[in-house]
Amino acid sequence: DIGQENILNNLDFLRGLKHSYVHQPTFLQAVEEIAISLKPLFDSKNGEFYKKVFLIMAEPERLISFRVNWVDDEGNLRQNKGWRV
Repeated sequence: DIGQENILNNLDFLRGLKHSYVHQPTFLQAVEEIAISLKPLFDSKNGEFYKKVFLIMAEPERLISFRVNWVDDEGNLRQNKGWRV
C-alpha cells in the first residue's frame, strides 16, 4: 500500500531499531504497526519526547538465544542458532 509506505518512510526514527533487529521481521512488523497507529502523537508538539519513549519501550527487555545440534541424513553434524525476543 503506497499510503502506508509513505507513513513508514516518515518514521525514520525507527531506523536504528530496524538495523539492530533485522533478523526479527515479525518483531519489526509489530513495532511498525504500533508506530503507525501512534503517528499523530509523534507529529504533535511533544513528538520528539514520545519518539524517545517509544524507542525505549520497543527495545526488548530480554533476548533468549539457543542452538539446535543435529545430524543430517548423511551423518554430518549440523548446528542451527536461533533467537527469541
